[in-house]
Amino acid sequence: MSTIIEKTNIGRYPILDVNPVFESGRFAAKAIENEVLPITAKIFGEGHDKIGATVVLQDPDGNVHAEYLMQQVGYDADKNWNCLVQVGKTLGLWHFYIEAWLDAYHTWEHHAKIKVPSNQDVELTLAQGSQIFSAWSKQKDVPTALKKVLAPIVSDLLNTSLSPEERLFRATASNIQEIALSHPFRQYISKSKKYPIAVDRRLSSFSAWYQFFPRSEGAKQKKDGTWISGTFTTASKRLQAVKNMGFDIIYMPPIHPIGTTFRKGANNTLHAKDHEPGSPWAVGSSEGGHDVIHPELGTIRTFKSFIKRANELDLEVSLDIALQCSPDHPWVKEHPNWFTHRPDGTIAYAENPPKKYQDIYPINFDNEPDQIVEEVLRILHFWIDLGVTVLRIDNPHTKPVWFWEVVIKRIKETNPEVIWLAEAFTNPIAMKTLGLIGYDQSHSYFLWRNNKYELTEFLGQINDYDAFWYRATLWPTTPDNLTDYLANGGTAAHAIRAVLAAMGSTTWGIYAGYELVENIQRQNPDGSHALEHVDSEKYQFKQRNWKDVSKYGISDFITTLNRIRNNHVSCQNMHNLQVHTTTNDNIIAFSRHISGSFTTDGKDDTLITIVNLDPHHAHQAMVYLDYGALNLPERYEAVDEVTGNYFELGRSIYVDLAPVISVAHIFHIKR
Repeated sequence: MSTIIEKTNIGRYPILDVNPVFESGRFAAKAIENEVLPITAKIFGEGHDKIGATVVLQDPDGNVHAEYLMQQVGYDADKNWNCLVQVGKTLGLWHFYIEAWLDAYHTWEHHAKIKVPSNQDVELTLAQGSQIFSAWSKQKDVPTALKKVLAPIVSDLLNTSLSPEERLFRATASNIQEIALSHPFRQYISKSKKYPIAVDRRLSSFSAWYQFFPRSEGAKQKKDGTWISGTFTTASKRLQAVKNMGFDIIYMPPIHPIGTTFRKGANNTLHAKDHEPGSPWAVGSSEGGHDVIHPELGTIRTFKSFIKRANELDLEVSLDIALQCSPDHPWVKEHPNWFTHRPDGTIAYAENPPKKYQDIYPINFDNEPDQIVEEVLRILHFWIDLGVTVLRIDNPHTKPVWFWEVVIKRIKETNPEVIWLAEAFTNPIAMKTLGLIGYDQSHSYFLWRNNKYELTEFLGQINDYDAFWYRATLWPTTPDNLTDYLANGGTAAHAIRAVLAAMGSTTWGIYAGYELVENIQRQNPDGSHALEHVDSEKYQFKQRNWKDVSKYGISDFITTLNRIRNNHVSCQNMHNLQVHTTTNDNIIAFSRHISGSFTTDGKDDTLITIVNLDPHHAHQAMVYLDYGALNLPERYEAVDEVTGNYFELGRSIYVDLAPVISVAHIFHIKR
């Protein structure tokens, strides 16, 4: 190509609006090993010439991993192009770029198929084709075997002993078309910039979390009303049941000493009684701070034993990192400048009006930021060295973004295996930015998306373009949140929200007690109900009778959901969810589909999830599937992965879902 063209900003063929690209490539798109990703762009050329485009994928060493031919989507003026690419197993920073070119063969073919039948410039047109085949057969990237197929066409097109129709037929036969797809004849190649894709390990996107408080596992109440705390040793006995349900990550709240000044009591009362343990998020006491284990939970030795047992069960351990302090934390005396002081000289406690957290002092990251960064890095390395591989960060959006960018980058340089979850219930731009600078997953607004229209919009967003920067982890409840839907919907509501969470995202989790349908809300002083659990573990011990789990069936249902997720590669990709039309607003239907081109057995993997959103009543609906999105035949066989029953289905599916029998179908299309 001419040097003058190469120096332009636009190139011979404009390649615009490339995605996934963030801030012109300043931040990398997210992916996991072997994930299938959509790449899109707007590409066009002048006149009526045919153009082609390819995505070139490079591994972290800069080697070309694969090239993927793009397809033009529709015929509008925007010239939208897309394709699916699959990154490999190597972790690190991958790159892709797009090449656009004149598709000389298909341009000639288009003209020839018009001119030859119309007897217009026939010999000239066929001679032009001969020149194209001559050049095409000499391209370096065309294998020798294919060159032997192309070379005879050079003379065939000039052979006047053959009819023009026969010559054109030979030049456009199916074997030539196959070569045009696999090794197209490219002229005047334009190249886009290179754009980054950060490829992380599978668990950073495909994971199932289980949250519990180790102090409650094995806790016992004595006759005088005081409690004996559970320990890491007693908590480890719960791990087998967690693994049996199919979870990958065991997640604990902060495990550090808890302050006594302004300690919160049961149900968030302002004054704790002597025997009440306080909130684990009020970190620090005279016994130590963020690098110390609460003595009632155990020691470094028993903590390491807990991690060892979890790892034996193929569970990874997540620790909640809450960068805040109780008034008794050693930092308050050792580093008073790390906090904000009010005009009267006192340290400002945390507030989210009207909520007040008198037992917590926020850190002021603008005071001595270098020292704070180094201290936090020291603490994180302390826990990582003990075997913690997943970090759940409490309220990261209440700290400066620059701080997380520095800390996450530094940790990933030495420990790229560590996974970061942001507990960020905040505005979309803040959640997006946290994702861009390094967080692997984030909490989401799933808790408050309950009806069909809210869920349709929400599921569409988190499984489409947003997933390149924001992997939404769906939790039906948390220690802080118990919605009216779950409080009023009983067991069926818990089953509904579980299937929506497990099938609606690649990453989801439950908080202990979900299997027991714990759904009683705390009552406010004015008689209204707070949207949180009564007798919350945040402020007190909770003794559960796990023998009652079988009464509800939720544990078995969760086990089934995790089995389905693990058995189907379509559940492990964040860019393939499609919501389908239903005739009843109480029924939502969505699918996950991945082409056999990207599966180990070469077969398409398709799941169709249909859910009754009403926990109280049976509902019927017709579900109309988007056949183009699913690559389905007219009639097909499907198995309901929940019940094991087989069905013959078609373009539309009639469903009748009654909560007392089944809240959902999850159909696997048999190929």
